[in-house]
Amino acid sequence: MALLCPGDVFDRFANSSTVLVVVALLLWVLIVKPIYLLYFHPLSKFPGPRFWAVTRWGVSRAIISGKSHDVILNLHKKYGPIVRVAPDELAFQSVSAWTDIGGHRKLGQAEMSKEPIFNEAFKDNLLGVRKREDHGRMRRILSRGFSASTMQKQEPFLKRYVDQLISELHKRCDDGKTLINLEAWYSFTAFDIIGDLTFGESFGSLDSGGHHPWASLIFDTTRFVILANCLKRINRIFLPLLLLITPKGLGRRLQENQQLTDAKIAKRRALGATRPDYMTAMVGNDKNAEFLSDVEITSNCTALILGGAETISSALSGTTYYLATNPSILAKAVEEVRSAFSREEGITLTGTGQLKYLNAVITEALRMFPPFAGVSPRQVPVGGATIAREFIPTNRQVREHVAINDPFVHVGPRPAYRLSKGEEDVNNRLIKDEERAGIGLNDDEEQAAYEGLIKDNEERTDIWLIDDEEGSEDESITGHSKGLNGW
Repeated sequence: MALLCPGDVFDRFANSSTVLVVVALLLWVLIVKPIYLLYFHPLSKFPGPRFWAVTRWGVSRAIISGKSHDVILNLHKKYGPIVRVAPDELAFQSVSAWTDIGGHRKLGQAEMSKEPIFNEAFKDNLLGVRKREDHGRMRRILSRGFSASTMQKQEPFLKRYVDQLISELHKRCDDGKTLINLEAWYSFTAFDIIGDLTFGESFGSLDSGGHHPWASLIFDTTRFVILANCLKRINRIFLPLLLLITPKGLGRRLQENQQLTDAKIAKRRALGATRPDYMTAMVGNDKNAEFLSDVEITSNCTALILGGAETISSALSGTTYYLATNPSILAKAVEEVRSAFSREEGITLTGTGQLKYLNAVITEALRMFPPFAGVSPRQVPVGGATIAREFIPTNRQVREHVAINDPFVHVGPRPAYRLSKGEEDVNNRLIKDEERAGIGLNDDEEQAAYEGLIKDNEERTDIWLIDDEEGSEDESITGHSKGLNGW
């Protein structure tokens, strides 16, 4: 008869314990937890894809693809105005939800703060700062760079770069015979404008016909940050995967980029409050003794360039596409611009602001192709909150998504709708309600640059689409499968 020594007994017991732990873990992950999430979780009553309800992989994949706005819009069409897009997250598509989540909070109401992991990379700037007091302080300081009087002083800066863009387009298009990627040239112009108004000098993109390495790295870094944030929100145990997918040399490039940013900021700060730009707003004297720290200045400079330049170029691409695909609207807008200005020198910000139809076209284009279609998720405060007449428990994530494209709210493109008297403009309310999240595109320097580029394109060039039958609408707008000719 064989005898088991104490060591053998221990090994068998240890092995059986390991097996039990593995089996229990698999049962929890594959059966128990999914059943709880699907049938007993506080958000289980809300409709949505079953896979998305038990894991964040579904919504994370949509975000990483850059198509989350389209994907979630389709989910709303299938499941209704409230969709469960993750185990602890809901997406809303209604006017009341937009106000409940992104609108001003009433006195005594807890703030619907920004979700911490998603906004971790932006915690020191206006885009991601979580505390209401810090957000208000940053917004008040930065808004000085976007006031009406400051914008009037900034007009020569805008005009110089718009003129250079038009000159480059005429030079390169060969009377309409050569294909031009307008999306790229819009981006070059926007980065030069915002770079000048932030650092006191442009990136030289229009001069070189390409992006400065600083801007290129910002694009690469943003994609990487979004991927990292998605992995963190799924589970931090997946973060080691980043080591496998980190672009080669990214760390070195980030360090070089930070050094360049610090040098540009130091160079601009040495000039003092001498220019009507964003840095003057950030470092100028304030009667209320409010100021930004050095870390906040650096972070907000990056946010201004990324959030400003990219949104302008995206909005311009979308507007140009919708004008080119709606000839009657384009013709009417061109007629208004060319009737209002007999010569180029007479075109001003004040003058273009009076062009009702052009501004209606711009507003409609922003609705049809919002520059930033995704919205940062918010976190429900302690005690829960009522959103769109539904009570949502504490610490759940909520987001308003593409409400301005809800067919029940508005259809389009219909610029004439903007000119109608007596009709409630739901979309303007939606846009205005979210302005507290930053310095809105609708009434600041970005809008001025946007309008200036559009009206100059209409005044001084003709545009048309190439290969209109190919590619999806989004691909057409972003230039992935279509071109735009300028003449």
